[in-house]
Amino acid sequence: MSQQSTRRPRSVSVSRALWAVIVTWLGIPVLLVGLVFLVGGLMSVGHGPKCDGTPMKPGDVCTIRSGDSTMGGEVVSYDEMVKRHKSALPDALLMGLPSAGLAAVALLWALPALRADVRIPGRTRVTARPLIGPGQAPAVQRLMENFEQAGTLRLGELELSRDGASDPSGNLLPWSDDWELSGVRTGKKKEKHKVVIDAPGGRWLSAVVPNLPVAQALLKVLVQHHVGSPGSAGS
Repeated sequence: MSQQSTRRPRSVSVSRALWAVIVTWLGIPVLLVGLVFLVGGLMSVGHGPKCDGTPMKPGDVCTIRSGDSTMGGEVVSYDEMVKRHKSALPDALLMGLPSAGLAAVALLWALPALRADVRIPGRTRVTARPLIGPGQAPAVQRLMENFEQAGTLRLGELELSRDGASDPSGNLLPWSDDWELSGVRTGKKKEKHKVVIDAPGGRWLSAVVPNLPVAQALLKVLVQHHVGSPGSAGS
């Protein structure tokens, strides 16, 4: 099977993932504060005013003291307390609705990015030089020897054969010098790296590999080995 049969997993840039974390940390407290204002305002609907937690009735007065003061204070009539009580709902809506609404919209933007894979910068063509980066030669040489002896090689979830590369679902991409290689970081509790291969015609595959740079270098060498191109000798 050479055509990918499942929908491509969503991936986001590193900056988008970072902003998603920041927005989530800020958005959740703002959302909670907004909901407190809204719930408090809505719960006051249908109830009369209270003075120190005690319901008031017509003719009562309430002494409102500031801070911990036990002397003096503002004496407020029942009618004035009714007016203040009725204004509490609009004030609560004015404070709670915008903050809760904006926080909810921000979280709806951020949460999908938190669940998505994070793209690792550095998309490259499979023929791009250098084929092997600094420090990768010993590992790539050892893997190439294993591949030559067995005719197949498994790197994590990536299966390599003389026909091409395949993923855990069995999707096969035949060797081609038109491939483009990239990587994503996935997994929240235990971080993993996936190599992503894009081929002409919208075909692609991705697979978890133990070492992303080595896997990409090995793919470059194997493409040169199976397809070849002018001036491909050496690495």
